[in-house]
Amino acid sequence: SVFVSSARRLPNGNTLICEGMNGRMFQVTREGEIVWEYVNPHFCAVSGYSRAELMGQNQRIVQSGLTPLATYQALWDQILSGNEWRGELQNRRKNGDLFWERQAIVPLLGSDGQISHFIGVKEDITEHKRAELEMRRGNRTLSMIRACNQVLVRATDELALLDGVCRCIVAGGGYVGVWAG
Repeated sequence: SVFVSSARRLPNGNTLICEGMNGRMFQVTREGEIVWEYVNPHFCAVSGYSRAELMGQNQRIVQSGLTPLATYQALWDQILSGNEWRGELQNRRKNGDLFWERQAIVPLLGSDGQISHFIGVKEDITEHKRAELEMRRGNRTLSMIRACNQVLVRATDELALLDGVCRCIVAGGGYVGVWAG
């Protein structure tokens, strides 16, 4: 849902409604280096940067360095061809903390029909990603416990038990090797 409290006129004369959006918004130009031209207050709150710190800076200021370059290449190929791009990026706050964003970026056309700006709307999905990771870890642990329980029931002696449990840990836990002695 979007809450709109005010509108802003873009340099090309279009009106952009974004000041009160619950999501984060940004606007960048296309000429030369892509630089911050507009950010709403919510983006500043999440990133830790003030509006003044972001103005004139390259949008890479929030990049974490962990998102594959191929993702950015696909993003730019899509929006420079006049299409919308949607995806997830892992970025970095001013204090160094990592955060995940689901983004939609669209090009804006100027009066000449050429792309003049890009508008992006972002949603913080960091907690969702953390919950997803915890769920995967929990599922992996439960699978390992189930497999180890089967070994326990079927083991005929201590050596078979240790061998079976070690094999379960290697197979389910992402370990290269386990030793028991």
